[in-house]
Amino acid sequence: MSKFKKEVKKDIECVQKELSSMRTSYAEVPKQPIERQNIDDQRNNIIIRNLQESDNENITNKVNGLLKDGLRLKDIRIKSVDRKKSMRENKPGVIIVKLERTEDKRRVMEVKRNLKDTRNFRDVFIDHDLPKSQRMLNANLRHIVKTIGNDKLEIHGSRIQLKKFSDNRHDNSNTNERNNGYINTRYDNDNRDNRANGRKDYNRRNNDWNRDQRHSNERNVSNSTRSYR
Repeated sequence: MSKFKKEVKKDIECVQKELSSMRTSYAEVPKQPIERQNIDDQRNNIIIRNLQESDNENITNKVNGLLKDGLRLKDIRIKSVDRKKSMRENKPGVIIVKLERTEDKRRVMEVKRNLKDTRNFRDVFIDHDLPKSQRMLNANLRHIVKTIGNDKLEIHGSRIQLKKFSDNRHDNSNTNERNNGYINTRYDNDNRDNRANGRKDYNRRNNDWNRDQRHSNERNVSNSTRSYR
């Protein structure tokens, strides 16, 4: 195992210990009935970030436009829409959308990645509306990944895992080296074959020329002999 993999494995083990400790801490905190109710209420909610904000806006129409024009979805039933005030200047406030049906949320989450391919909504993001405890956990995960290095780890759901592209890049590099080696070897072999064929052609032409010269000399000698006689 390379030194890099050993270091990353050690970092991941430390992270997993911290995560276990954090999850235990959250689990030990008794959930109040109000918090449980909030979690149930958030089940069909989605969060929309970076959707353009304007004065006297009709937020419901904007969200419907996002669903229909950006995601190409129809018959999504919206129960309520609320935009929160942004804490950062010139940054659109987050929109909390409460959907009436779980099926509607599933459909939205399945195609939300398509927004990046649209002209008007490429900078808009849709996420789950998570309870406060989960948001705190995710914030800690992001902090851990940032501290260790974004080039090594990534967050997948509530788990931290090794980035796959590093191994893929290494594998691709090895593949390219093998391919280049094969191409170079084949090129060298072709050159050797061409040189060998060239020598054969030269020898064959030289032998033909010598044979023609010999026949020509023999004819000249024969003619000279006849003339002498």
